[in-house]
Amino acid sequence: MSNPPKGRSRQHYLQAFLRDAWLLLRQFRWSLLLFFGVWFGSAFGLYLAYPLQSLDWLESLYSSLMLIFLNPTLEFPESGWTRLIFFWTPIAGAFVFTVAVIQFGTALFVKAYREEEWQTVIASTYKDHVIVIGLGRIGYRTVNELLDIHEDVVAILGDASADSLLVKRLKARGVPVISEDPRHHEGLNDAQIAGAKALILCTDDDLMNIEIALAARSLNPQLRIVTRLFNDDLAREVAQLRIDAIISSSALAAPALVSAASTKAIMHTIPVGNQLMHFAQINVHPRGRLAGKSVSELEETFRLSIVLRKSENGQMDQHPPGNIQIHSGDMLILLAPLENLSRLNKENGGEF
Repeated sequence: MSNPPKGRSRQHYLQAFLRDAWLLLRQFRWSLLLFFGVWFGSAFGLYLAYPLQSLDWLESLYSSLMLIFLNPTLEFPESGWTRLIFFWTPIAGAFVFTVAVIQFGTALFVKAYREEEWQTVIASTYKDHVIVIGLGRIGYRTVNELLDIHEDVVAILGDASADSLLVKRLKARGVPVISEDPRHHEGLNDAQIAGAKALILCTDDDLMNIEIALAARSLNPQLRIVTRLFNDDLAREVAQLRIDAIISSSALAAPALVSAASTKAIMHTIPVGNQLMHFAQINVHPRGRLAGKSVSELEETFRLSIVLRKSENGQMDQHPPGNIQIHSGDMLILLAPLENLSRLNKENGGEF
């Protein structure tokens, strides 16, 4: 049996294992019933009529089981119809055991033989989760970010951009990965779209992303849908559809690249409406005019937010109070538009 994942996905794994066992019991029920019929039938015959000695019920069951595995514990009778039991029990039992018990056990404990079906069973235990479609580099990073903030995630391969190594890593973290086509309702239903709270579309095909978004909306009208699009014109056209957020890769990339090239202080860029906000790290320079000012003065003057202040002695203040004074050598983490950061940079002596 494959090793269960660690962490919060262990509960999903155990639920899926029990559900899978029930499904397999239903699938193999006639073969399993036939096996037990052969076993108990031959045991009943031995119990009633074995001529060489008197057997109790447990002895009969054990002896019958040993006959199935060609390892008899009783002497072969010289006469009587019980001699037939010694012939047909191993033949019938071996055949039924191979078909029923071995196949059932293999399907239940060796998930690699039915990997796709197993992933669907795991996904069936999820509710109030996030579905990520498209497991290229962007999709892979998106799933990991969601896992890091303790969100339950079900992934769908989506398109040919999926990287098999990345998919393997996600499965190792306990993420069920569905291989069905997400443009069809079957694929979305396998990912439990009806119980999901959000859908993130990361495939490289704009039209596929839109098609999936529309199919998902029809299955779950309350679903929050975020899609990645490359074509700016297409992004504007589909803005009127019931898609909660449309991330245009090219529209975001150009300003982010300019920001990163403008200063090495930019740590991260996030879109807020039609504006880009930047996290930046600065060190207060002694030649600049920032030292001596308070937190509130800097925030009001440069229209920014000071997220964190670290003094030279290592003391850190998250969201420092407005009356805290800024000193030379302090390190600040700021959130602001690029033009505001540029103004502050000049006041800091051009030193980030």
